[in-house]
Amino acid sequence: MENNKTNLILKCTNILICLLPIFLISGPFLPDLSISIASFFFLYLLVTKKQLKIFNNKFFLIFLFYSLYLIIVSINSNNIYLSLESSLFYLRFGLFAMLISWLLVNYEKFPIIFFYFLIFAFSILFIDGLYSIIFKKNILGYDYDGVRLSSFFRDEKILGSYISRLYPILVFSFL
Repeated sequence: MENNKTNLILKCTNILICLLPIFLISGPFLPDLSISIASFFFLYLLVTKKQLKIFNNKFFLIFLFYSLYLIIVSINSNNIYLSLESSLFYLRFGLFAMLISWLLVNYEKFPIIFFYFLIFAFSILFIDGLYSIIFKKNILGYDYDGVRLSSFFRDEKILGSYISRLYPILVFSFL
């Protein structure tokens, strides 16, 4: 029973991480939620499998001390709530990095599945970009100004930024 639960959590974590490129298209809420839930699942998996020695890594310890430093500086600031809002949950990104490395080592299908999700996200954006150029509107009906494509990012002109940041990951997962 416990093994089935662990496998389900591992699959859900894998799916949440693989859906991240698609979630990034929707805005900041879904990627942040995905990273947070996947990090909690990751901690649960490490505790149940008794693999907490993964945190005995000098890079993670440096990141942990840096996160604690940010929290202490935030507590000493003039506007504590505003400052803590950005620094308190910064630790989830370190957990996310550890999760990715753990998935790469322990789940051999992860790079392949992640590659296909990236290809899907890039394909959707590419098709929408071509549609925007041809019909001067994207698939959702947002106008194309003739200068920069926005695709599903609505008024934000960040399609090129999205592609330039995720393209190296696509190449890495292809290799």
